[in-house]
Amino acid sequence: MSLIPLAITGKSAGLSPNADAGHAAMKRPYEVTMMGWLFIAVGVLAFAYHLTQVHSFRPFPIDLLEIFVVELLAVIAGLYILYGHNWARWLAVLWMAAHLIGNIFFFRQGILVHAVLLALIAYALFRPASSDYFRAPRHS
Repeated sequence: MSLIPLAITGKSAGLSPNADAGHAAMKRPYEVTMMGWLFIAVGVLAFAYHLTQVHSFRPFPIDLLEIFVVELLAVIAGLYILYGHNWARWLAVLWMAAHLIGNIFFFRQGILVHAVLLALIAYALFRPASSDYFRAPRHS
């Protein structure tokens, strides 16, 4: 099974249980595609960056494991956004909201940037065309 045909093209190749006639007939909105790939890229790049720092920590800090889980959540959200799963767009918005809250407490200079990003992500994933895409019928 491959995730690539649907993820790249937005069209069903019949390779996954979610690649059905409901989603095959409906083209994925551009904004949804961009948000899905953005979350995948951020998760992968952040994971790669933090992975380079593992060797400098002795013993391995549990905080780094928590960071890896958060980055994995970004990748999962992005992938399942591309597949049209409604829960994934909520996960993406919650993921970004958690970053905003973290900035409020720890990095005040990032509050405005994260607030704007949260607003853009929420708009892109919850605008009418996007909502229609996430509500499209699919067979399990």
